[in-house]
Parts: sequence; C-alpha cells; structure tokens
Amino acid sequence: MRRIILLLLLSCFFVPARAQYFTIKTNLPSLAFNSFSFTGEYAFRSNGSIALNLNYRYPKGTFRTFKDKDGFRYHLNGMYITPAFRIYPQNEAPKGFYWGPYFRMGRFGSQWDGAYEPDTATFVEYSVKLNLTELGLGVQAGYQFILQSGFTIDLLFIGPRISYFGFKGDIQGDLNEDIIYEIIDLDGLDEDGFYGIGKSIIDWLDQSAIIRLPVIFPAYRIGFSIGYTF
Repeated sequence: MRRIILLLLLSCFFVPARAQYFTIKTNLPSLAFNSFSFTGEYAFRSNGSIALNLNYRYPKGTFRTFKDKDGFRYHLNGMYITPAFRIYPQNEAPKGFYWGPYFRMGRFGSQWDGAYEPDTATFVEYSVKLNLTELGLGVQAGYQFILQSGFTIDLLFIGPRISYFGFKGDIQGDLNEDIIYEIIDLDGLDEDGFYGIGKSIIDWLDQSAIIRLPVIFPAYRIGFSIGYTF
C-alpha cells in the first residue's frame, strides 16, 4: 500500500516538465456581490498548478446608493484569501479540465449606528460592531480555456467546502435584554433563526451584550473568470 501511494505521488509531480505559464484573471460574478476578485495561477508542471485568489468585499453603498441601509450586510467589508492546488489530468496545464483542493481564510467587519422605537414613548439609540472570520477546506473542479492570443476563460463550476465561521458582535446603548433581541431581528443578524443567536448571547454587560458564536456548515464557490496567460 505504501508503494502504491508513493507511486501515485511521484506520477503527480515527477512528470516531464513543459514550459511554465502564469495566468492572471478576475472573477466577474463577484462584482454582483460587492466584491473585487483577482487570481494568479502558476503552472509549474504540465499536470499541476498553484493558484492564489484575493477577494475584497466593499460596503454595499460604496459606488451607488441603496434605499435600505440597515443590517450588517450593507456595511460588511473585508477580505478573504483562497490558495488552491490544481491537478490537470490531461497534462496540459493550465489548459483544460482541472480539479483539486482549496483552502479559504477570511475576515470581515461591520459597524453602524441605529435607532429603535419599541413604543411611541421610547426611542433607543444603539451601536453595533461585528467581526466574522472564516476558515474553510474544500474541493473544486472546472475547465479553463486558453486561446492562441493568450486570452483565458476559467469556468469553476463546482467547489463545495466545509467552513468554520466565528461570529462576534458587540451591541452598545441604553438597552435591556428584550431590546437587544429585537435589534438582532431588526438588523437581520439572524434571519430565520439560522445562526441561533437568540440563544447564544452569553456575556451580558451593563446595557450591552457581547455575542460569540462559532458555526460550522457547508459552503461553496463558483466562478467565471477572464484573464490572460503568459
């Protein structure tokens, strides 16, 4: 068994070397999600490459105005980094079908002020500061087209992963427990009870609360990138 595993590893890395290529590209669908995405891919062997994706998410109202400015998603900003290893079974890297593992690391933040009227005689002002981190591991597959001119189209059509999300929130103001639960619902912090935040507020301070919530659940990535191969 050890010999078989060793032979598989050798066949993956020690194949006849060809010219090395470098590709730069941007993922177009990310623009629809308030993000800039750039990837560099280096084909170091005929059957393998390494890629590094950098994605920056900017606040929703950066380039155009939206009517709805409430909620943490409107203000969310940050960056994630996705290194990946690609295997090209047809030995034409970085061209053709590929598959391989990838790892995702991300950190995002969101901060805003709000106001809540529990009744006609009460007006409560508050501030919210959130931090979200992600660590994920998955497998992806796709197909990359390279034209004679060097113009490149990368179709990443499947990329499931398991991710750990660390969610931390700090809510400040002239608040009590009932009002904080209302704020969580009002600002969309826990839509449809997905995160179970209503049961996770464990650190109560004077007129404030700190939320700490680790979550593990499936996620995915897809992409349609265009770029150039040198």
